[in-house]
Amino acid sequence: MISNKLFWTFYLALMVSVLTTLQGCQSEAKHKANHPDERILAQVDQLKLLHKDLIKMLPQELNGQDSIAYLRSLTERWVRDEIMIIEAEKRLAQTLNIDQLIEEYKKSLLLHQFENKLISQYLDTVIHEIELNEYYEKNKDSYILSEPIARLFFVKINRNNEQIDKIKDLLKKQTPGFVDTLKAICDASAQNYILDDISWFTIQQISELWPDNHPKLHTWKKNKLTTQTIGDYTYITYLLDLLKTNETAPLEYVRLQVEKIMLQKRKIKFIESIKKQIYQEALKSQRIKIYI
Repeated sequence: MISNKLFWTFYLALMVSVLTTLQGCQSEAKHKANHPDERILAQVDQLKLLHKDLIKMLPQELNGQDSIAYLRSLTERWVRDEIMIIEAEKRLAQTLNIDQLIEEYKKSLLLHQFENKLISQYLDTVIHEIELNEYYEKNKDSYILSEPIARLFFVKINRNNEQIDKIKDLLKKQTPGFVDTLKAICDASAQNYILDDISWFTIQQISELWPDNHPKLHTWKKNKLTTQTIGDYTYITYLLDLLKTNETAPLEYVRLQVEKIMLQKRKIKFIESIKKQIYQEALKSQRIKIYI
């Protein structure tokens, strides 16, 4: 039999423990009530997502219902990501050297940022016209058309407009300054127009200028005027030039492409020269020692 004294001692100790636990729970609940940002939104194994971790990601313009829905979406994404990461760590832990990968990525990122900084500070990015033409002439066989292209003057104007005959006359004669006169007329009267004698357009781009009855470009002749009335509009075209599939693309048509390639080659050459310079300086200052 347990003595009365021992019983009451045990009983008092138990009550103190229970009261302490209850008080701790109440304190924790009170703390969470007073600190809503620490409310747990989700948990994956031992990882917990707190309200404060996501609240700063909510757009300010969202209302109550939208913010709750957005919060749920972020929470769901976090849960899915974390469970995948945990599984990845379990299955790849034996075969994947994370520290090595991080170190390699860090070095790669440092080099990339360093090269970009050098390029932005010191590389001459201006492609001069002489350089552009020289490069194009040497490599023009690399620029072959995959579809026909054309240069043209084009005017779409209401079929009853009194300026139609004037436009046609200007395009036929093409006297000095006619483009400026034609542009003034088109600005005031035309629905759409192209008066650029340098730019090239694909057949698809040209066809989109017409309604459903696409023009038959293969019937057009260079330096000839073509007029077609469809519905409420008259379409006036003067074909300046036409190049077929598999012909060499003109420089103006591939200018941006050529400039991009030239600049990329210049960047590579510049970075290689910088690498060589840094290496030679390190050798000269005896910072490098090779033992093999």
